[in-house]
This record gives sequence, structure tokens and C-alpha cells, in this order.
Amino acid sequence: MKTIKTPECLEILKCSRNKLYELIEQARIPATKIGKCWVFIESDIHQYLKDEITRTQELKKQRQQIREMLTQKILNEKPHTIRKRGRPRTYHPDVEFFLKRK
Repeated sequence: MKTIKTPECLEILKCSRNKLYELIEQARIPATKIGKCWVFIESDIHQYLKDEITRTQELKKQRQQIREMLTQKILNEKPHTIRKRGRPRTYHPDVEFFLKRK
């Protein structure tokens, strides 16, 4: 079991010192403070990175499934039309919020 200090951990994670302290405070990265120094176990840092990659990939898959589901819903239902000055515009109330957040 190899222990590392804050500078080495920052080098592995490629993040700022404030972000690292935020992750420690949220208990997302296990660490302990010995005296004035934070100490990490290197394998825990690598496991955190693996977990974050997996979580990010799962979120991307879920978002893609939602997009596909909403696209099918749009194609199958008749859209509302809003007429303000000018030409009528198609408006899908269930989808507008989601599409703006891409």
C-alpha cells in the first residue's frame, strides 16, 4: 500500500487544490490528515478515477436513451403551434427544457 501526499494526488487527478479539498469534504475521496498534511492511498485515487469514468459513461448512456425516447415521442405526436408575430412555430412542451440543456 503506497501513500501519497497532496501534490502527487493533484498530479494524478489533474485538478485544482480547491477541487481536491472539496472532494475530500464530500467524502468522495478517502483521505486523512496527519499533522498539517493530507495523506491518500494511491490505489484509492485510481479507484476513484475508475468509478468516475464508469459513472460518466452511464450518465451518457442514460441521456442518449432519453434523447431517443423523446425523439420518438416528438415524431409520434402532433406538435403545438404558437403564433406570435410572423410564421407559426412548432413547440413541444415536454421536450423544450431538455433540449435547451444539451
